[in-house]
Amino acid sequence: MTAKLFSVALVALLAAAPLSGAMAETAASAPQKAGIFALLAPKDPAVIAAKAERKAARQAEREAARAAKQDEKARAKKWGITDLNRKYSMTDMAKGDVMFAATGVTSGSMLKGVRRFHNGAETHSIVMRSKTGTVRWVSAHHNFSVKTGLPSWA
Repeated sequence: MTAKLFSVALVALLAAAPLSGAMAETAASAPQKAGIFALLAPKDPAVIAAKAERKAARQAEREAARAAKQDEKARAKKWGITDLNRKYSMTDMAKGDVMFAATGVTSGSMLKGVRRFHNGAETHSIVMRSKTGTVRWVSAHHNFSVKTGLPSWA
């Protein structure tokens, strides 16, 4: 906000509020008000630099979002999606024989999360198949001392 806009905003704020005594005398005319409040405007180079930096950051964010949107459109076109405004139903997205699997990472209402213990872990998963209507609940115990190729944190 420039010093002029800042002082105009303060003048407008003071004009809307009832003034008393010395304030009313000091704020007697608009030119005097603007002159008084222009002194309060942020002229510090650090403030100006910070505002410029925020503006540049917002511009960079807008450009990144625009580029991401273009990338998403290109990917959709590659997969044969021509109408980007179409709302797809569940049957549009998952036709035929569909399998679904999920493993709990953190505990929730449907699955327990991973529970780690010395040299192992316990996981809980669900597997569903649309063709047969089968739902499997899997509780697995993993023995890290036997498994190979695990990351160092396991």
